[in-house]
Amino acid sequence: MSPLLLLAALAVQSSPQESGQTPGRVGASWAQTPQLDAPAALEFEGGEGHVKVTCVITVSGAARDCAVEEEVPENLGLGAMVLGASPDFRFHPPTQDGVAVQDTATFTVRFKTEIEMQAQSGAHTSPELQRVLTAFDRLGFISGTCASYLPEPQRTHLEAGLALVTVDQGAPLPVFDQVLFRGYGRGKDSSEADPRGEAYCSASLNAAEAGLEAIAEDIAAAEASLPPSARRR
Repeated sequence: MSPLLLLAALAVQSSPQESGQTPGRVGASWAQTPQLDAPAALEFEGGEGHVKVTCVITVSGAARDCAVEEEVPENLGLGAMVLGASPDFRFHPPTQDGVAVQDTATFTVRFKTEIEMQAQSGAHTSPELQRVLTAFDRLGFISGTCASYLPEPQRTHLEAGLALVTVDQGAPLPVFDQVLFRGYGRGKDSSEADPRGEAYCSASLNAAEAGLEAIAEDIAAAEASLPPSARRR
């Protein structure tokens, strides 16, 4: 994570449970707990969420053919995030009488947000700052979800920003731009599994932009609290 990136951190409490237990069978367990960045917009949904996933766990401990069984809340792309990370999941495989076997496992990834300012930024994480981060993240996510309906200059700007934060984790981008561009990337990923229509996008984009306008004073105050290098030009 970039030292200037302000996003909600992921807390994972996952317990793979086999769909059925037989004598001599030991279920899969995490060999390496996944680490992901949860969206700051989760703050608008009570600060918590979860994704229930079923995967085939191979004898090597890899996960394949994963499918989302349940996603709460449904509008932030949490399921797409978990599925996107699934190729990197690593498990201790199920065993039968001590021998590794392939089997299906269902487990839950739980998200809990705690927006943190990295010590390098020197800023206090106030409720106002949390609102600003959440609003930028929400606009980015909805813009990504509805990218095909954006004006070409706006889409080009967001794509260029996403490339910067994706390719160069140390890119000296303003903090709020980092949140916006990463939200855009998550929204694009989410739209592949759940494309949205023009009416939804028009209303949602207008609402997200209005949300930023409504907290203009909070944005100015939050930005003033950041180091000069972290502010928008």
